[in-house]
Amino acid sequence: MKRGIAYERYGDNHSALEDFTAVVELDEEEWSDRARVHRARLHLSGDDRTKWWSGVEDCTTVLQRHPKDLAALKTRAELHGKLKLADKQAEDMRNYKIAERAYSWNIGSKAPPRQH
Repeated sequence: MKRGIAYERYGDNHSALEDFTAVVELDEEEWSDRARVHRARLHLSGDDRTKWWSGVEDCTTVLQRHPKDLAALKTRAELHGKLKLADKQAEDMRNYKIAERAYSWNIGSKAPPRQH
């Protein structure tokens, strides 16, 4: 996972995608969820509509487990925007703002915000 993030930072998107896909295939929930969101962000930067849909699927998988995941909500909203699906983009942004507000209320507590 860390290697994939490093590849992503230095612009080697192909190697980053390979690493994130390998992490997803391990199917350890926390790590595979993070890798799915990173993979979706990489798809967002390209121009291939098929990959945008793959990114939407990755974010949807994460959101089924963690409905208030900020990164997945924002990424899926951006992907819906690229796909010209304004109603779905608006719904994701509305849910993002609600989750963000809930997260900011929990900042002062010692426990991390609940994901579901």
